[in-house]
Amino acid sequence: MTSLRDTLLHFISDRMEHLLSRPGMWGPDIAVELQFLQLVEIHSTILHSRTDSEVRFEKLRDAYLSFLRNRIPGAGSLLLSGIVKGDSEQMTVVLREFWQVWMSETAEENPFESYDLVLRLRFRGDVVSPPTSLIGHYYETFRRAIRGIARPNLVGRTPREIEQATEFTTPDVQVSSSNGAAARVLLPLQLPILAQEGIPLASAQAAVKDALTELVTISEWASTNAGVEDMVDAIPVQERRQRVAFQAMRLLPSAKSLCQSVELGGRAIQRLRPMALTASLANKLSTVIRHGQVPVHFELEGVVRKLDLDVGSIGVRPDDGSKRIELWVTEGVELQTALLDCRVHVTGEKYLDPLGRPFHFVQSLNILDDSESES
Repeated sequence: MTSLRDTLLHFISDRMEHLLSRPGMWGPDIAVELQFLQLVEIHSTILHSRTDSEVRFEKLRDAYLSFLRNRIPGAGSLLLSGIVKGDSEQMTVVLREFWQVWMSETAEENPFESYDLVLRLRFRGDVVSPPTSLIGHYYETFRRAIRGIARPNLVGRTPREIEQATEFTTPDVQVSSSNGAAARVLLPLQLPILAQEGIPLASAQAAVKDALTELVTISEWASTNAGVEDMVDAIPVQERRQRVAFQAMRLLPSAKSLCQSVELGGRAIQRLRPMALTASLANKLSTVIRHGQVPVHFELEGVVRKLDLDVGSIGVRPDDGSKRIELWVTEGVELQTALLDCRVHVTGEKYLDPLGRPFHFVQSLNILDDSESES
């Protein structure tokens, strides 16, 4: 799937090349020059659609006439076709020069400077048309994760004010994929303008902004070699720190996902350059959940029903038929695709997540052969 925006930009680039390569096919010089300027204006409109149309037109007009005066002494306020007086070759040379200058000086706006929040999903190399359902699912997961951090209560329903404060608007979802490259999805978000006024709603919006800031803080920390102590200084309350880490882990792309990474930035969190969420951050984030807790030893045998090599987790259904258990792999334990559907013997340590649910970390993992299975 190629977005309409990309299609239009490609059309303008192609039409511009035809116009300047064979100007005689497009009419007299004045007609060629006006068509050129019209293409430049449309190109600017696509890239800077949020700018007022009159402002865009005045900027182009002033830039063009200024360029001509600097390029051709004595040009005054004349259009180029009136200056070259029939020299179509010279005209196209000058028009090409202006096109290059204009493109360099009016580069595409940085979406992370233009919106409160931006999610940019980067997909695997073989994905050129990401499913809409996947984009929608990640957006909903993102909202839930932010609510999970911002809400004052760990159990029960999220306060209505927090739900309202996470009702982000999505002005223009952009899907781009060109020349066979992997798809990218730009999901710009604007914080809601709360219709009602009052302390609860203002407090909820402040809580959401704090949650976003903490999410970025812990994700940045996870991408460095800093120890857990640095994160303790950044988010001193243990329960809060664990909760942020847990929700950050929910947002990491997994091996099964078509998405390889998610970039987060925007004005609301003062991130004009995005921060990347990748599967490789999972193990570091898990150390935040483990920090300061007394581990409980566990041991189980069962069949591996889920395997995520990037995140470093497996799902094992115990032999007693109980519910599948998610196990997180610590350093030193090797995972490989051959483990899927194998019976294994696993030992490790169990901790509690922010909701008091067990969080299992593998310390040893052995495949059981037939003789061990039968005994």
